[in-house]
Parts: sequence; C-alpha cells; structure tokens
Amino acid sequence: MKNLTPEPKFAPVDLRLRVLIQKEFDGERVKWLAQCLEHDVVAQGDSLDEVKTKFARTVMGYATLAVKYNEALFANILPAPEQYHRLWDKATELKDSLPMSFPSNRIPARARQLPSRASKGEALLRLVA
Repeated sequence: MKNLTPEPKFAPVDLRLRVLIQKEFDGERVKWLAQCLEHDVVAQGDSLDEVKTKFARTVMGYATLAVKYNEALFANILPAPEQYHRLWDKATELKDSLPMSFPSNRIPARARQLPSRASKGEALLRLVA
C-alpha cells in the first residue's frame, strides 16, 4: 500500500535565537516586549516572566504550523529592523536563556510521526536598560 503521508521537505531546526527584552510605559502601565533579532517575531507581557513565556509560546506556535503544513520554520519572516540589532550590543545579558521545545502534550500528530522534525533550542536574552 502506498504511503499517503508526504515526506517532510525540511529538516528540524535547531533554534538559536537572540531576544531583546524592553520595558516600556504605555501611558497607563508597564509593558514588556520581547523582540527576536533573527526573525521579526515579537511578544508582549505584563511582567518579565510573562513576556518570556509568551515569546516561547509564539515561537512554538510558528513551529507547530511549520510542521503541520510541511514548511520551513520562519520561511517568510524577515529579520528584525536594524535598530534592534544596534540595541543588542548595548543591552545587558540576562543570566538565564529561554529553552524552547514543544510541550509533550502539544506536539502535533505529524511531529509525533516524524519526531526528528520538532524544532527545539534556546533564546539568548538581553535586557535594554
């Protein structure tokens, strides 16, 4: 019988991202922003911990869709604007990195069939003073 599952087009991605974290005041309250440099991906939260969690979830959401649709991760997403790259050199490195992987209960069926396709890695974090 012929296998109806298409062969994966892309290998798994070993994520090594740089994420710039900024604390901003929007006029009413403090907001935290996490901006990836390699890809123009952003998350927002009400605290440092929340923005880190939301950023990891956002990236894994992209990874889930890439697996589901057999596409390359971040295939159509350009790098962050140059202003963020310049801020990276001046920002303070945070002690901890942000591990990124699929939570076991969220791995899409397609990734379970092809476990080597599941992307994983870490994000290096720096805080803008």
